[in-house]
Amino acid sequence: MGDVIPDLQQWHAALIFIIIAVFGVINAVVMRSKAQAHISEQPHLASGYEKLFKGTILVATIPFGIILLGILLGQVSIPSTFFELTNPWMIAFLGIILLFDLWATKTVFFGQGADFLAKHDAGFGRKLSPALVKLLTSFMLLAHLGFIVGLILLPQLI
Repeated sequence: MGDVIPDLQQWHAALIFIIIAVFGVINAVVMRSKAQAHISEQPHLASGYEKLFKGTILVATIPFGIILLGILLGQVSIPSTFFELTNPWMIAFLGIILLFDLWATKTVFFGQGADFLAKHDAGFGRKLSPALVKLLTSFMLLAHLGFIVGLILLPQLI
């Protein structure tokens, strides 16, 4: 860790994070193309779809961009530093995921987010009820919780 030029293992890790971010952007582009028919039928939903696409790109790129920058600057070493929860890059990575999760929780469970996502069905590719949106959001939050718990517990098991 701390090397100015990352070694081959770090370049591979960086490539993985780049691929994850690129697939997130591709997902947003596909969502946008699928939504065009829905927008032509209901033009008043266009601004909502635009928010959905921009949000998808942000969520798909910011956390992985943080880790990628840490790798390229030699401050994150995969796999060792990835499990160091005192590393500022890991704190930023987990912090942004936590912020996204708090925003999703507030919006979907305590705001109009579930209704918004149900109305903008092309984001999922099919009609969903607000209750199903809440259930899917719960699964996402549980997956993120499992990821964070795994990051905390895995180094103790190795």
